[in-house]
Amino acid sequence: MATFKRLAWSWSNGNGDPGRTPRDPKQTTAPVVLDRRVLRGCTIVTLAGDLDIEAVSVLDRALVRMAAATEPHIVADLGLVDFMDCSALGAFDRAAREASTAGGCLRLVNADQKAYRLLQTSELDRVVCLSATLDAATGSTCEGRRHTSRPAK
Repeated sequence: MATFKRLAWSWSNGNGDPGRTPRDPKQTTAPVVLDRRVLRGCTIVTLAGDLDIEAVSVLDRALVRMAAATEPHIVADLGLVDFMDCSALGAFDRAAREASTAGGCLRLVNADQKAYRLLQTSELDRVVCLSATLDAATGSTCEGRRHTSRPAK
């Protein structure tokens, strides 16, 4: 029976040079919710570390509207995220559906170029609002994109 070593792909080769560099999963950064707060009525969730299969339960619990929020929008700040895979996209999709049901949307802010490309490839950029700044993400309307609803699976 063959055994396979699981590798995660980083977004940088460590020299600040973008690329696909295999790294040992034992060296990955644990997913962290650095902060949950309300700003301009929106729930703000600041994320850091690796958003992978091990982070799904953390993400699902974090990406919900706080009781003190007066707006149904949820803003996830990805500025300190080191790695993201399709497991995170699933969590974002679920959070977007919940926010939409409440009359709001999921807004992702500070996504780097690789994360943005992953969101585009998966077409999740049609469901969530992508903003460059926290000010834009907490505005009364989404910046630029009109969302199309995905059919329930």
